[in-house]
Amino acid sequence: AILTVLLLVFFFLIYGDLLLRRLVEIAPNFGYKRHAVSIVRGIQTEVSRYILTTVVINMSLGLITAGILFLLKLPDPLLWGTVAMLANFIPYVGAIATTTMLLLVGIMHFDDLLHGILPALCFAGVTAVEGNLFTPMILGRRMRISPIAILIWLLVWGWLWGVPGALLAVPMLTSAKLIAERVRGWEWFARMVQR
Repeated sequence: AILTVLLLVFFFLIYGDLLLRRLVEIAPNFGYKRHAVSIVRGIQTEVSRYILTTVVINMSLGLITAGILFLLKLPDPLLWGTVAMLANFIPYVGAIATTTMLLLVGIMHFDDLLHGILPALCFAGVTAVEGNLFTPMILGRRMRISPIAILIWLLVWGWLWGVPGALLAVPMLTSAKLIAERVRGWEWFARMVQR
């Protein structure tokens, strides 16, 4: 499933302009052509904004994680901060995998069990606050989408498609909102998910 999503994204990046040209060609008049281009450009802008925001959030999580692990004297805190940053691109699964790795490393490195589980507990707390509070609020404000809609959309698409669905959930919600704003009869959906 992950390979399918990566291939789909790759081909959309390569053939996106060609698809847009064909969409414009089949539109019946100039008004529809302009409308189609407006929708596609809006989606491109919003998805780019989402990716940039997600990168900044994940980098912040990685730096905070590295700082906490440095204070706890766990070896290679920058490595674990980088792992946390990269794994956080995979909703839920990335945080669980990083917490498990930190638990194993902590138990192997420290003699005391309490000190061994402390890095994993600290990371789990930080990532829980980040994933359930800060990320939905920041993405909701930046994307002008309700944090409740983001959480529901993540849960639904994560349940349907697993990790690839969770990765694509917010860009799909943003795209659906932009299309619904511009298609007559679908304004209700845009109003339901907007901030």
